Amino acid sequence: MPKIFISYRRKDSSAYAGRLYDSLARAFGKKNVFKDVIDIGPGTDFRGAIGEAVNGCDIALVLIGPQWLTIKDEAGNRRLDDPNDYVRFEIESALRRDHCKVIPILVGNASMPQSTDLPESLRQLAFKNAVVLREDPDYPSDVDKLIQSIGGRSVLSPVILAVAAIAVVIILGLLILPRIQRASTSDETTSTAISASPSALPIGLTSNTPQKSTSMPTQSVSVQPTDNPIPSVNPGNSVQASITRSQNAFVLALTGSGAMVTLDNVKFDIVGKSTVDFSRFAEALGLNLKSVKTPLCIRLLRQGQSAAYPQECQSLQASQRISVEIGDSDVFWYDAENSRVHTLNVQTSAAEPVTCTPQQATCPINVPIIVQ
Repeated sequence: MPKIFISYRRKDSSAYAGRLYDSLARAFGKKNVFKDVIDIGPGTDFRGAIGEAVNGCDIALVLIGPQWLTIKDEAGNRRLDDPNDYVRFEIESALRRDHCKVIPILVGNASMPQSTDLPESLRQLAFKNAVVLREDPDYPSDVDKLIQSIGGRSVLSPVILAVAAIAVVIILGLLILPRIQRASTSDETTSTAISASPSALPIGLTSNTPQKSTSMPTQSVSVQPTDNPIPSVNPGNSVQASITRSQNAFVLALTGSGAMVTLDNVKFDIVGKSTVDFSRFAEALGLNLKSVKTPLCIRLLRQGQSAAYPQECQSLQASQRISVEIGDSDVFWYDAENSRVHTLNVQTSAAEPVTCTPQQATCPINVPIIVQ
């Protein structure tokens, strides 16, 4: 197995580095992948630890995000121009090693820097063939190609088969259940609950993605079975919802009394970083949020942690509360570096975008009702 070193700038690509580490650790084993936050113990001289790791690596992956080239220190000087900058030190060490393959990894729509934009000791990096890692839904295939190119086995095919199998089960359920119900009742329209098992899909497909697990009972999402395409929505007709965030949990609480709503167009723009398509994120957990019945509370819980539901969720039945554990690299709402939740611009088709600041314990939004 090759020894792999991940070089990244925390303020530029920390989230990508965490997700990439999880993907590589699954493919090559944790002992063969080095990432400073995980592998450098408290009180350890990071220069010595990084130098030793780089000297022992076969492959150095250099993550380059939108700010990688221009980030400045407190004095206003570009960090890459500082000979003592740790990222510069990592790359210089890797480039000096004849047997270390250096691969630039472009993330966040970043472009490859020109050699003239780099310190002389790093200019060789500009001539290395780069790999692009895109956000969902392209991350799984991008990271799989990277893994195969550096000597790992594909981890994508089994996932695709699993997704296809689950999709077939859901589609059959949606087609068959309404017919069974119409045979036993005079009602023209009914609704049922489809189990959404977080363990059925590796959440890593939110992009890689790192595999998530859940220790909680399987919950269910109320969806409307139909033989027709999902109905249209009326942006002017909506139900109130709220977002509650903490270090360990993200909760989306939908009010209403039996109204059918869609979360298909809900997106969270993490200011200064990236955008999370909540529907695609949920699909990677095995949840279909295109048509859900209110009231409903959806909780994303940091793996191995606990957090109480907000008050508006506590009176709901168990089938109206969904809780899924996710790995640290998929905790999109929390800024670990600054120990606070991110500022989120929440986009739905029901209204103008809403900004949720770190100071807001609960952030109100509106979610569109499906036109029946």
